Amino acid sequence: MNLSQLKYVKAVAETSSFSRASEKSFVTQPSLSNAIAQLEEELGDRLFFRTTHSVSLTPFGERMLPLVTAVLDDRLRSRQLPKTWPSRIRNSRV
Repeated sequence: MNLSQLKYVKAVAETSSFSRASEKSFVTQPSLSNAIAQLEEELGDRLFFRTTHSVSLTPFGERMLPLVTAVLDDRLRSRQLPKTWPSRIRNSRV
């Protein structure tokens, strides 16, 4: 599991489309699809129902999406929060 895969899951869930999610993520649709398929294999269940005309979250995907979002949000906070700390804390040595 990697952050790119999680970003792709969130993008597909938001757009309900692999092609729109790939555009939003600046990757090819096959790359995005393969990354999600690999993640599904690793997790042992499908995240999305796929038909030729629609994409929707499976019950497993619905349970996983808040976790995916939390990981991505925490990553963003962990990058932003130190910027708000006083320089004496940022520059201290342990």
